[in-house]
Amino acid sequence: MGLARSTYYYRSRRRRAEEAELVKRIEAVRERWPAYGYRRVMHQLRHEGLTVNHKRIARLMRLHGLLELTRFRGRFSIFQLCGFAL
Repeated sequence: MGLARSTYYYRSRRRRAEEAELVKRIEAVRERWPAYGYRRVMHQLRHEGLTVNHKRIARLMRLHGLLELTRFRGRFSIFQLCGFAL
């Protein structure tokens, strides 16, 4: 292929610095609103004027232990309230 392995796997220092700054901003949002997941964090950062992909935010939150797993409280159906089995 004619491409060195180090070139293929190269990650620039600038990108790492940007990601470190983004993690600080994510931590600030999570400090203010601890129950926010990656979707709400993404919307808050966009509200603050920062455009970032949701997959990048989810990845960084997962890597830095900021993405807590919470139990989903399912929705009730009208049939369940009336006693019908689905």
